[in-house]
Amino acid sequence: MTRSLLLLGASVAAVAATPHSRPKVSAKFRQTAIVTAASRLARRVVSVNVLRRRAGGSPQDPFEQFFTPRGAEQVVEGYGSGFVISADGVVITNQHVTQGAEQIVVTTRDGRDFPAKILGEDPLTDIAVLKLDATGCRPLAW
Repeated sequence: MTRSLLLLGASVAAVAATPHSRPKVSAKFRQTAIVTAASRLARRVVSVNVLRRRAGGSPQDPFEQFFTPRGAEQVVEGYGSGFVISADGVVITNQHVTQGAEQIVVTTRDGRDFPAKILGEDPLTDIAVLKLDATGCRPLAW
């Protein structure tokens, strides 16, 4: 029994001491479906920039305590992302990004800014549909 335990221990030690090498994988095999889809869709992703007003509550830091009057409204910036779904400038984004927005500006990947209006929003599914003041947009290919 002791001899079989010694043999078992020696075999485990030999296997553990053997260096394990990974097979070399070429870069073309690292292209997964997700990487390919993301690279194709990235051109259609836009940045959604929002301005909204918020009633001033209690000051957040000592600086605000001394220099901001109580009850003063604050302009708050919000950011999100979305994607173009039609050539006439319809964009899908999240509703929590656009909620209460006074001004919405959508920035495309090439740096162009377009004002946008809310066509519809649904807080339950957290989806908002925006319309850009633009034509000739490159939509997402379904």
